[in-house]
Amino acid sequence: MEKSPPADRENGAPSPEELAALFAALASPIRIRLISILNLRDACLEELAEMLERSPATIHHHLRKLTACGLVTSQRRQYYRYYALQREQWGQLHNWFKGALQFNRQLADYDRQFRQGVFAAAFRDGFQGFPPQQRERQLLERFFLGHLEKERVYSRSELGRLFSEYCGELDLILKPLTAAGLLQRSGGGYRISDSFSSRKNLK
Repeated sequence: MEKSPPADRENGAPSPEELAALFAALASPIRIRLISILNLRDACLEELAEMLERSPATIHHHLRKLTACGLVTSQRRQYYRYYALQREQWGQLHNWFKGALQFNRQLADYDRQFRQGVFAAAFRDGFQGFPPQQRERQLLERFFLGHLEKERVYSRSELGRLFSEYCGELDLILKPLTAAGLLQRSGGGYRISDSFSSRKNLK
């Protein structure tokens, strides 16, 4: 009984297993150079060895890797065996990368909309405190801590001036940040905690 094609193959995209094999085959500078040459024209083993300044045995080893995953095909022409890029397979890989880039753009748009929504809700009527949802809370924590310089100690009055445009009640910001270990007391003032600043990009 003939097996039906995988779902990924039905829409023209390589399956995860096929992608892993393709990436493994491309994980070599020599094989990437071979693909670049064969993308321009077919070539025989001797030509490829001369262009890449490698022995024919070395080039043959790498071509076998590319042939095994379906990226390259070979055909004998008189006394020489010529190698060619498998255009369909290469096109599928190219389309996968295009789809991945498109998804990244969509994800960036979603993230931007999410951030705008969080800030709009948090500061609509003046800051009233951190939301219970973890992602929204962390975004606002990073926002407030991004106003502070690492290793500098701030007095309460300095922090009040920094955050006055966002909140009239400073403790709505200070107490949660201190309780979460993101701010620490230092010499009568406050500074970003060492453990937080060492693992976070605040900007």
